[in-house]
Amino acid sequence: MFTFPNLPLSRLSRLLWLVSWAVVTLVFVLFVYEDRGPVWAIAPVILMLPLFLAGLFMRLGSKRIVEKVVRSDVAELEKIERQLAKLDLENQRLHLLSKESRDAEVNARQQTHRLWEVFYQLNHPAGFLDVLGNILDMNASAIQLLDQKAENLRGKNLVEIDALGGGGVFEEPLKHAGDGETVQFQIDVEDIGHNSHVLIMSLKPVMNEGKVELLILEGHDITERVRAEEALQETFNQFQQSQKMEAIGRLAGGIAHDFNNLLTSILGFSNMALEQVDEEDDVHMDLQEVVQAANRAQNLTQKLLALSRKDVPDSHPIDLNQLLAEMDNLIRVTLHENLQLSVKMDPRPCIIKADPTSMEQVILNLAVNARDAMPRSGSLYIETAILNLTEAEAAQEGTDQGEVVRLSIRDTGYGMNPEVLEHAFEPFFTTKDAGQGTGLGLSTVYAIIKQFNGNIQLKSEPGEGTEFQIFLPRHEHSEQMMLNLPAHSNLAPLPTGDETILLVEDEEGVRRMARKMVESLGYTLITASDGEEGVRVAEAYEGTIDLIITDVVMPNLSGPEMIDQLRLSLGHIPHLYVSGFTMDKLKEHGADDSEQMLIRKPYSRETLARRIRSTLDGTALLL
Repeated sequence: MFTFPNLPLSRLSRLLWLVSWAVVTLVFVLFVYEDRGPVWAIAPVILMLPLFLAGLFMRLGSKRIVEKVVRSDVAELEKIERQLAKLDLENQRLHLLSKESRDAEVNARQQTHRLWEVFYQLNHPAGFLDVLGNILDMNASAIQLLDQKAENLRGKNLVEIDALGGGGVFEEPLKHAGDGETVQFQIDVEDIGHNSHVLIMSLKPVMNEGKVELLILEGHDITERVRAEEALQETFNQFQQSQKMEAIGRLAGGIAHDFNNLLTSILGFSNMALEQVDEEDDVHMDLQEVVQAANRAQNLTQKLLALSRKDVPDSHPIDLNQLLAEMDNLIRVTLHENLQLSVKMDPRPCIIKADPTSMEQVILNLAVNARDAMPRSGSLYIETAILNLTEAEAAQEGTDQGEVVRLSIRDTGYGMNPEVLEHAFEPFFTTKDAGQGTGLGLSTVYAIIKQFNGNIQLKSEPGEGTEFQIFLPRHEHSEQMMLNLPAHSNLAPLPTGDETILLVEDEEGVRRMARKMVESLGYTLITASDGEEGVRVAEAYEGTIDLIITDVVMPNLSGPEMIDQLRLSLGHIPHLYVSGFTMDKLKEHGADDSEQMLIRKPYSRETLARRIRSTLDGTALLL
């Protein structure tokens, strides 16, 4: 049986072929097998020929169309393949870009996390604020300092935080930071333990397109630095004060030396004149006035010398209780009648090592200071006590650890304000009217107490009175130490002698006065006006010189230098120094470090007589 060819034809071509073959088959069956004749057999073929040709042409055309379509499809497929290849490359590129983007995003998140960790773990307070000062976030240091939870801080304005003192200090900085300025300022903060901290703060604006987007707040604790600066400033102030005291002391020492030379002559000649004038004579009374004025001037020079003195003048164990008891009447006379005096003493002996005259001056100066602070009425309380201070207590009081004697002098006067307290111990500082005070009282007290290794504390408030507390080391004592040396009676005759004395003094008035005193005591006296003349006179003298009395500071050749030269030519000769300078000043000029060898100007005839005799009798050090 004839099979339909499997050709790639269109549907119409296949249909025409099917119809043609169907008709041919039908005609062949009818005419050939039924014997209708060859003509009828050919007729269908003729009739089908156009259809066959049409089908053939259509088949051929369809083939060309198909070939054309196939070629077109192949080209389209190639184009699509190229586009798919491009898309694949683009997809791969996008995949790589996507991976890089994801990696960058992860890195960015990690970096942001690390930055936040650094922010939270900063060892100084920090935070983020909006332009109005509302808190966006705070780190751990700020949270700990302010003693608040982070969630409680967020959204709060700085001015609402009590720990920042109400936040008023932030108003101006926030205003300037909101305008795009970086601001620094200082605040005081109190932490959870009520400890005060000093912080230096900074507000830095973060800009975005020319506008302030947020503010960065940072604080650095400078408390220790501030305290160190304050301590350094206090040390510097103390250094300045000591320099000032030293300069004033040198000036005062020089003035006092010259003044003492004048007073030596005034007191010497006045006292000798008093001995020659009858007590009923008016001249005697006049001379007494001169002596009293000179004694007051001498007291003033002692105050001046106390400012410059570094050595301790003639200190020995004394009982402060006994000294107060002896001064009781003197203190009461010093006070007004409308003032009450209360003295309370420790039952134990309050033994200190000091100069009794200097301590009397301290007590009287403070009593006078209290009197002037209570012009109408009031009370003065004087108290002694023995304390055993611990190391901490001693440091607080500015004295040594162990047993100390405390002398407290307190009044109920009008007190002192902080400005007066700051300058109270400065020389020549006074709140009194002109002519009513020298400004040396408290500075003298301060200098004297320091000489005896003590310390003085001043406490006062306006309207609450003033209290001075003096701390002095308690001196180890025994019963033998408490025995007083026999006092010289004013009625006892002065010691005399017939030895030869060399007097060397550059001040003519003092030299004439000393000559008159020494000769009145029976001694033979030779004089010189300076050290060089003293050497010449001593070496030319044919007799024996038993004692040399010499000033220390002199032109050309000082007293100690003169003694050194005479030692080489004449051997050992007892000597006494006479000076209005302090012992530390004398040491600069080579004087021996011994109070037993020094007579301080101004001196009396009695003092000179006893010191000459004790030196000649061998109780003083020899050259």
